[in-house]
Amino acid sequence: MNNMRKLENCLQAENDQEAISCIRHIFQTLSAGTPDAAPSIQRRLHYLFDTVRLYLCERDESSSLSKRKDITPKKGQNLDDLCEELCDALHAIQKAEEDDPLKKRKIHQITQYIQENYQDPNLSAGAIAEQFHISLPWLSNLFKRELHINFLDYLHRYRIKKAKDLILQTKYNIGDIAEMVGYTNAVTMTRAFKRYEGITPSWYRQNPPVGQKRI
Repeated sequence: MNNMRKLENCLQAENDQEAISCIRHIFQTLSAGTPDAAPSIQRRLHYLFDTVRLYLCERDESSSLSKRKDITPKKGQNLDDLCEELCDALHAIQKAEEDDPLKKRKIHQITQYIQENYQDPNLSAGAIAEQFHISLPWLSNLFKRELHINFLDYLHRYRIKKAKDLILQTKYNIGDIAEMVGYTNAVTMTRAFKRYEGITPSWYRQNPPVGQKRI
């Protein structure tokens, strides 16, 4: 059951490659079962098949596997064949989405939304997921897959970038700048600034990068 829970988590996050690994591991376990365990194996196959089929229905209703209503193997089909059928279906949808420009437009829409709303202290992964009608695991996986960075790192880095501009180009104090870029107070921004830049905002203002001058 641990493998099934892991598979369900992978499917929810649309981590198809890891889901495929889970499926292969589950089938290895089923193949090692004894003849007496046949009824139990069949129940687990039904649950596994329905889990993957429902997932495919949500991602791509045209998938041939999503149209099958039962787990009854085709003529001459054994567990290995069935395993490959499930894995091939996930491979196919993964390949189709990698070639789909709509997916790239989705990450563009989300990052644009962040850039337009970064000043909102309530901006969060949950707020973004709700705004775009997607799940949190899907959002997290999208950032890692497309930008190779997690959501919070992207948000913090963008806020710090804006803060750096304000630190050098305005005379606002650090507390005011913190609020202007979406942090609740100077302490929170200073902590983030030091984590991503290695220095404090005050140090950055007193020691601007070469070629840049503070106002």
